Amino acid sequence: MRTAKLDDTESDMSQRMSAEERAATIAACRDAAELAEAALKAETKGDDNEAIAAWQQVFGSDSFPAPAPGEASRGFNLLPSDPEFIRDGIGAAAFGQLARLLACSGHSDQAADAYRRVLELEPGNADARLEIVEELQLAGHPEAADQAVAKARAFLGDVPAVDIAEGRLLLARNLSDAAAVAFARAAEAAPDSANAYIGLTYALMGQAKWAEAANAAARASALDTTIPLPLRLQGQALIAISPQQAEDVFRGVLEQWDDDIDSRLGLALALERQGRVQEASSAARSTLELDPTNSAAAELLARCAATAE
Repeated sequence: MRTAKLDDTESDMSQRMSAEERAATIAACRDAAELAEAALKAETKGDDNEAIAAWQQVFGSDSFPAPAPGEASRGFNLLPSDPEFIRDGIGAAAFGQLARLLACSGHSDQAADAYRRVLELEPGNADARLEIVEELQLAGHPEAADQAVAKARAFLGDVPAVDIAEGRLLLARNLSDAAAVAFARAAEAAPDSANAYIGLTYALMGQAKWAEAANAAARASALDTTIPLPLRLQGQALIAISPQQAEDVFRGVLEQWDDDIDSRLGLALALERQGRVQEASSAARSTLELDPTNSAAAELLARCAATAE
């Protein structure tokens, strides 16, 4: 396999790394991708045990630190079952899978390197073009992330997925006004995109436009009923303008997802806003039972105790 190389527009990412460190990181990506390639070959043969062992080798090698407990299994859940996952070349597929495993394990710098290798092999790979943006931002390379957005737009065109990637980048920098424009553009072009409306909700909440945010979240929840996030965001937006409605939303979330910590906390906040201190305390305690380190729930419980005195 060829080692990955950076073009001039992407080289700014390396500013905080020495040439030796950079070379070592790229070499590690190459070595681990060879292991990942063996895993993918095992999957195409239908040998699940061999595939899992090969993926374990990726993180058990000296090339990469092992993921935190439980993270490896999250990575294995991403293993492809569709043979078409292996597209023009197994090398690019292996690097793409490696990038996803690195990303879910929190190794953003190395994930970005792996995505860069995918793009060397498949410059038009839409997933890699979009995913590398977030990994570069998480790794602390904002200029490189901006360049990645520009490249994604150049390769993919003005499509909603690029607007969503740009919006997320702007949100990460607390630029809610600009993010709202990007997400609204995506939602207009793809009115069936839950991700566009979820992003728009976050941006509108950042602007303290609570009613508009609640409406955007409601639209997202109608488009995707499989996750609690859109409804939870709707409840969080409603707390500021209608705590009773927020309470109803959070109770609805908890009927389906009883262990959703943020919705338990949101319910406690909605009850506190209504002056129902005893019920708010109970909801805060139930939050702490699931998440003993939740400082927001602990502070809410302390406020309720002080109010009751």
